[in-house]
Amino acid sequence: MSDSALELRELAMRFAGEDDDLFAIEALDLPAAGSLGIAGPSGAGKTTLFNCLAGIELPTHGAIRWHGTDICALNESQRDRWRRATLGLVFQDFHLLDGLSALDNVLLPARFAHWRLPPPLRRRAGQLLERVGVGQFKRPAALLSRGERQRVAVARALLLAPPVLMADEPNIREVLSFPKTASGSDLMFDAPAEIDVKAIRKRAKMSQAEFSRAYGISKR
Repeated sequence: MSDSALELRELAMRFAGEDDDLFAIEALDLPAAGSLGIAGPSGAGKTTLFNCLAGIELPTHGAIRWHGTDICALNESQRDRWRRATLGLVFQDFHLLDGLSALDNVLLPARFAHWRLPPPLRRRAGQLLERVGVGQFKRPAALLSRGERQRVAVARALLLAPPVLMADEPNIREVLSFPKTASGSDLMFDAPAEIDVKAIRKRAKMSQAEFSRAYGISKR
């Protein structure tokens, strides 16, 4: 069995009516506890690749194996169950509910599984908010800055202690300073287009808390 947390093999995505693949990855491996930055210009397919790796979309062909499970071989309901059990997701627009407090936004994933939230989960939500630097738990999300909203979204993604954290176009300096200490999750980022692969690699050499692997995709 492979020691990799993530294995991509002959992965490609081509939309109907197009002559070329949006992206094609022959092979990529990410070790357990590793981190991966994906960079490229707008339209290169970063978000589509992100969605494929999260099991939200299926590639045209190839294998995506997370901890030995090929999610491309799962049906939609199986992928949904796998995603809930395996991934913490931070979307580009964060998907917070403005009418809820920071704390209640963090607790949202638990409400799908619990009629009454266990006190330990409430404590964990508060602890995560403190660790990411959001101290006003009861403040409505609508009043939070963009940086605070991102931190709430990361705390929410970590609530159920997923083995993998994925973030779509995070603010690198905001996010990389805390998620591994807060959870120890494997870490994957879809990096903003203005951060190129060389820059990500340079930071990875400077700090073990940042990316251990960088991958660039270009617009075809």
